[in-house]
Amino acid sequence: MLLRALLLTCLLQAACLGAPCSKVLRVPFESWPPYSYLDAGGKPAGFEIDMLDAIAKAAGCKVSWVQDLPRKRRWLYFTQGELDVLLAASDNGLASHNAVAMFTRPYRPEIIAAFVLDDRRPHPHVGSLQAMLKHRVPLVTQTGSDGGYPLAAQFLAAGLVTRYEEYRKGVQLLQLRRGEVLIGDQWAVQHAATEQGVPIRRLDIAIARGEVAYMLNRKTLTQADLNAINEAIVQLGRNGTLERIRRRWLVGL
Repeated sequence: MLLRALLLTCLLQAACLGAPCSKVLRVPFESWPPYSYLDAGGKPAGFEIDMLDAIAKAAGCKVSWVQDLPRKRRWLYFTQGELDVLLAASDNGLASHNAVAMFTRPYRPEIIAAFVLDDRRPHPHVGSLQAMLKHRVPLVTQTGSDGGYPLAAQFLAAGLVTRYEEYRKGVQLLQLRRGEVLIGDQWAVQHAATEQGVPIRRLDIAIARGEVAYMLNRKTLTQADLNAINEAIVQLGRNGTLERIRRRWLVGL
């Protein structure tokens, strides 16, 4: 009876899924609230931190957060085998990605939304991206997001785009009228605006929606590592853990 109870306990614990990871996972930390930031004690905190911690624990993995790594170097370090996992990745089928990376199952949604200042000013011609382009409505968009929203190339060619690196700066640019519409990650924009006390309103138009996964390094990780993480994502999705983490950080911002 004792052996049966121990076996049942193991089956119910997420840590019993598959074999442990082959190594400690080196993951670059990015300041991206509410997804990731340093808390008052200087430790990584936020949605992505909690999510990966839960999934890694369920897969039998340990995580080492690599801090102070510039964004533009992350992909270089990844290809050189100095990083093992990249967060919030999309499998776009690029050969350059698939040659060095494996993608897990999706673990969260990604919503790209459009916002205007909620200052009672009229905002004509913002009913669609097509209308904005036709009427030359200037946008504020994130650096490196050329393919992140429809008609991006046309807006860029028309000189209608001002770029931002951090979402806090994007909200400031909108407040300074450097653009009429701010495009970016729904929860990151809302968090930055709330933090700065800037009233914004989300437009009721669809920009882009998808799901993101973890990008694993083919050079440093194994198929068994990928399988273990995928099994953990499935198990934690079924028992409601992933949804509870999403609601803790992302709902109601």
